[in-house]
Amino acid sequence: MIRKPLFKTARRVGEPIFPKTQSPKFSSSQFPERGRGGKRRRGSSEFGTQLTEKQKIRFSYGVSEKQLANYVIKTHQTKGLPSQILGSFLEMRLDNAVFRAGIASTRTLGRQIVSHGHILVNGKRMAIPAYQVKVGDTIGIRTQSLKSPLFIDIGARLEKSRNPSWLTVDATKVEVIVKSAPKQTDMDTTLSWNSVIEFYSRV
Repeated sequence: MIRKPLFKTARRVGEPIFPKTQSPKFSSSQFPERGRGGKRRRGSSEFGTQLTEKQKIRFSYGVSEKQLANYVIKTHQTKGLPSQILGSFLEMRLDNAVFRAGIASTRTLGRQIVSHGHILVNGKRMAIPAYQVKVGDTIGIRTQSLKSPLFIDIGARLEKSRNPSWLTVDATKVEVIVKSAPKQTDMDTTLSWNSVIEFYSRV
């Protein structure tokens, strides 16, 4: 889990990568050089750019350096397009699935919800944020946990949530079914997945 000041981290990587840093006021005051076109700062080397992109993905998904490196190793051991496979590994973390489904408003909250034992996977309590969900898995909330303020009006919130194509949300049952692996279009298009693959291939 990443424990760093969000605004300081966003300024360092040059992107408003956290929900709290995505206000117009913060973006305009901290990243004025980006301009309306969102262009990057000049003078950065290829290695420096790849390093920045790697950090953006790390902080966006809340994973450690070692965790991300391990995901890249697994990516090279899996058939398919490396950038899409890497993105799929990160998207199918349980904490991210909880966030994508609308159970949590941020990935950080999703990680806390999972760590505190509120989440069930196929009816069994799962408190590991990095757990990889699989196609066919059912994600739910413990009956005892539904009394928590965290889940007030959870059914209504799930009905309004905008879910990716790889998840099916049943607001009535308060269940989420993993119906497929994430597609490239389901992943954050502001992140450069290829840059991370290239970064680890040269270090």
